[in-house]
Amino acid sequence: MKNFFRLGFFAILTMAMITSCEDDILTGGGTGTGGGTGGGTGGTDDAPTALLVEKDGYVSTSAIVAPGETFRVNLTAAQGAAALQGVLFDIDNVSFGAAEAGARITIDGQAAPSDFVGVLDTETSSLDWDITIIAQNDESTQDYMFTVRDVDGLEDQVQVTITTDASGGGGGGGGGGGDVVAPTIMIPMSSVAVGAGTLFSIPIDITAGNPLLFQMGVLEVINGDSLFVDPARLDLGGVPFPDNPFELAAEDVDGFQKNLTIRAHTDESARDYVILFSDELGNVYSSDFTIDTRPQGNAVTELMGRLLNRAGPAGTGGLDLDSGASTGSGDASAEIVDNGIDISIPNAENWLQTISGTNGVDLRYAIPGQNGLPGDYSFDNVNLDTEIAAAWTSSVEFVAVNSNNMLMSSAVNTGDLFVANKGGQLYLLVVREVNSTASDNDDNYVFDIKF
Repeated sequence: MKNFFRLGFFAILTMAMITSCEDDILTGGGTGTGGGTGGGTGGTDDAPTALLVEKDGYVSTSAIVAPGETFRVNLTAAQGAAALQGVLFDIDNVSFGAAEAGARITIDGQAAPSDFVGVLDTETSSLDWDITIIAQNDESTQDYMFTVRDVDGLEDQVQVTITTDASGGGGGGGGGGGDVVAPTIMIPMSSVAVGAGTLFSIPIDITAGNPLLFQMGVLEVINGDSLFVDPARLDLGGVPFPDNPFELAAEDVDGFQKNLTIRAHTDESARDYVILFSDELGNVYSSDFTIDTRPQGNAVTELMGRLLNRAGPAGTGGLDLDSGASTGSGDASAEIVDNGIDISIPNAENWLQTISGTNGVDLRYAIPGQNGLPGDYSFDNVNLDTEIAAAWTSSVEFVAVNSNNMLMSSAVNTGDLFVANKGGQLYLLVVREVNSTASDNDDNYVFDIKF
């Protein structure tokens, strides 16, 4: 497996298929202050048994380290009645997340593929993992939890408490020489849209802290797994990656300003990438961004339209979504119509205040947080026709019908979102005003429209 850290006292690390050694040098970390070996939380007799081994350079109960510094634990586990399945990594009872785990956790020198790591075929009865974790970046105290699970779902959990203190770590023992200072990493973008399989460059400006930089690598998150990108897809400053990760050239260990060129993934999707740097003591630092290869769509047109009560003056009751003009409810240019009044109700309140599609137009609700539409979806943030298409894909059909047996909405209110489909042409509507009049049939809605 590829080891992303500098091991032992060696000044040069050859990137090869190696496993980590127990005499690795770390900063911070160390055995816990409690003086005992970290045991599990217990469970049934059939559950697996987890243990954090107490030894020099490893944390077994608690430690104080600098923000962003690494610490190390030695996790062992034995099966109970059933074979071991894997280990779940949490912070304060919240899952790490796949990308975060890949950037901050290594197991026997290899980046964690996710926040749940399955055992190897040779580890179903017992495991012995050397785990290095990058501590939180702020000054705080957090519990790092390791839950060993078997194939029957039975679990045992152990944890360590890590306190980060910018004035200097070392509460757990086993630190390196001098204060650790994180490098400064500047990447001017968090997301980029490119064509599938195309090349693009991202500027990197990094200044080493203490100690100097050692290695660089790039991960991509695929189906929740953090994997090293094929080095054939990468180059730095015009020089192809010899491996991923790879040892930085001598002129780059103090920092550099270079373009990282990546060939994007070939499927149409948004994928997270993580750039990793390690220093000479094995501390790992990261910066992430997203490459989006999905079709990006075209800019939308926006206009305002007013739809009048169908029972009002002649030539009203319809709305042309292409122009925003009011039309007659029977006009061929109308895409939506008002459903008029209920004559059995007193005039002051007889407006139905409902709408329908017309002339073959399918009109539906777009409801943020339902049918897969994001909860923060809003008309004002829509800029591309593909974003309107997303609302259509997640749309909610009307249930009620009007007197002409046409599907109709419930009572329309300010802020309601609708999406209309006219033979593949999509329109997004938001209700800006609902104006009800008691003395006449001049009731109306005001819509903003995008298409």
